[in-house]
Amino acid sequence: MLNRLNRRIMYALQESGELFLTQADLGDRFALRACFINYLTTADDVRAILPIVRRIAVGQL
Repeated sequence: MLNRLNRRIMYALQESGELFLTQADLGDRFALRACFINYLTTADDVRAILPIVRRIAVGQL
């Protein structure tokens, strides 16, 4: 059930255009994955991730 929820959250985030997370398969778990490769990424950018994920996740419950 959690795997399905995480998958729905990931797709909803991607569709929103606000945030692009991918997945990491950890054993039998589907986890959300953030990867930072842009040298312009700031600490504020990183701090903004969880509030966006939370807001999108609430819409998926």
